Amino acid sequence: MRTVLFLLMLFFVDELSAQHKVFNNLNEAFKQPEKVKSINLTRKQISSLPDSFSRFVNLEELVLSDNNFTVFPVVVLQCKKLKKLDAAANKFAEIPTSLSTLENLEELSFAYNDLKALPKEICLFKNLINFNASNNTIAALPECFSSLAKLSILDLSYNNLVVLPDEVIKLPALQTLDLGFNRKLQIQKLEQDAMPSLRMFQLKGTSVNDAQMKMMNYAIPDCLLVF
Repeated sequence: MRTVLFLLMLFFVDELSAQHKVFNNLNEAFKQPEKVKSINLTRKQISSLPDSFSRFVNLEELVLSDNNFTVFPVVVLQCKKLKKLDAAANKFAEIPTSLSTLENLEELSFAYNDLKALPKEICLFKNLINFNASNNTIAALPECFSSLAKLSILDLSYNNLVVLPDEVIKLPALQTLDLGFNRKLQIQKLEQDAMPSLRMFQLKGTSVNDAQMKMMNYAIPDCLLVF
């Protein structure tokens, strides 16, 4: 009886280990693809993924950062349970509109790419909590951006914004906002009690002056302003 219990315990420990393991090698991950939930392929010098990647039907986290992707691998769209996607530090010129089919995404990063704009389909990520598009050349946001009702962390630092977008001001759940090093950024007006959930606003490296900071301190008194 004890032997049976011991073997059952080993089985469950093995199952839990497989579920929480982060795979850094696809060959190893393909041994039990249905059990894989997290894959990290950082700095693998890759520019594509095999069609067989679609076998990771339970994948929840995927890191593709620091590679040579120029075209988003469409096979990832078969991973419908994906919650986190990190595509930072590649050579993407755009976020593909088809990415919106990944309805469960909560964290998304396209930092350090070649983005000049965001597609309006970005607004379809109704579960998105954390979005990072820093270190690109974005100058404006789609009008529907304010519909991201769950977005609480937004990093648009090191872009080409010159004003605080209305679409950001209207985000109801936003708690952390980084617009640092948008060199020409100024904030001319901010209504009192704007962005009521905001707790940290990074503005270092912008053109925001002392008078504008004073106005912001009055408008959002519960928010830490960093400049």
